[in-house]
Amino acid sequence: MTEEELLTLLVGLFGTVTSSFLFNITESSYLDVIFKAGNSGANELALGVDMLPATPSISNYLDQMLSESSVNISNTFKKDFNKILEKSKGGTKKELESKISKMFDRYKTGDKIEQIAETEASATANFARLEVVQQYNVPVKKEWLTQMDDKVRDSHLIDGQLRELADLFDLTDGEKALYPGDPNLPAQDRINERCFLTYNNNGVSYAGVTPEDRDSYWLKQRSEIEVYKNIIKESYKKAFEDIEQKINKLIKEV
Repeated sequence: MTEEELLTLLVGLFGTVTSSFLFNITESSYLDVIFKAGNSGANELALGVDMLPATPSISNYLDQMLSESSVNISNTFKKDFNKILEKSKGGTKKELESKISKMFDRYKTGDKIEQIAETEASATANFARLEVVQQYNVPVKKEWLTQMDDKVRDSHLIDGQLRELADLFDLTDGEKALYPGDPNLPAQDRINERCFLTYNNNGVSYAGVTPEDRDSYWLKQRSEIEVYKNIIKESYKKAFEDIEQKINKLIKEV
């Protein structure tokens, strides 16, 4: 392909892979996880109510999480695509399509989408578990739960730490968080988060007291996170597929 044709593709890409495009496709999956995780927390506490569907805190959370994630992914796409264009000078459209297809296969099935889905699902579930008790002013404290294995970050070795709902947890590295996976934490304290927010009523932890009870509780929460993770992962796969189709359309038009 000529340099002029490649430049046309690059300009078209910037109109296709926008952060707002990714935001719009994935937003419903985050909402789905918020309501599922929030209602799970409400059921755990036997509140007899469902999570309220629209609050300012939910809107703010979505804006923060999706904006950050969408911008990061959009920028990564553009960098990777630019590299492919640079290597495609003098090649054919078919060769370019093959390179793009391989790039998207990596995005849809590789470690990147797993890391995105894992991080976002954990943070969103913990946010929702806190949000639902704040919505109904439930008289409980929040408690930090870890799996207490050798994979737990040193900064997260605060199993059992209690806080009032609006107060911050204190991590051992000096960082503070409303809940595990809090998007205000630096990346090293939130990527692939494995800790959970649980509840504590008058000194009685809903996760139990013995290591066996807490491990069983952690495994139950972990199984729910896997469901949430797949919901978010599928939404990003759909976004990647739509972007690939748009780019292939651009290639055929130049």
